[in-house]
Amino acid sequence: MHLLDLEIKNDLDYVGTSFIRTVENVRRIRAFLDGTKVKVITKIETVEAIENLSHILKETDYIMIDRGDLSTGVGLENVIWHQNEILKQCLKNNTSAIIATQILKSMENKSLPYIAEVSDITSAVINGASALMLSEETAIGQFPVESVKILKRVVDTVEQKI
Repeated sequence: MHLLDLEIKNDLDYVGTSFIRTVENVRRIRAFLDGTKVKVITKIETVEAIENLSHILKETDYIMIDRGDLSTGVGLENVIWHQNEILKQCLKNNTSAIIATQILKSMENKSLPYIAEVSDITSAVINGASALMLSEETAIGQFPVESVKILKRVVDTVEQKI
């Protein structure tokens, strides 16, 4: 059984797509999902995806910026620049954007985050991120509940101020 068949059969709301490089990749998924209400989340994690973003945005429901994989293609020093440029395009196209990778990485082993992580969250919200996704912090971290509470507290505070 194809993985997408399983998702459709189980009446899922979203399907996340990895390593999308062109709009044609998204169109193939859309064609497979035709007749369903399943929404497509397109992960942007390659230089080619960034180059084709304007076309990809026309075919997807959501964008997820995977900063970890993206850093290998654009270089660590360029990740946040590209993140902000992607967010601008998403806002312009009315497409929601999710930021992923190392949101509160220090909280895998610590009960409080680094100030730099809080600053990163603040900047992401100010620049238009629709959501921030925790991963290791809640999957293998020692402080999963605290991570979620701190993320919510920071996001709520920023949203009240902007």
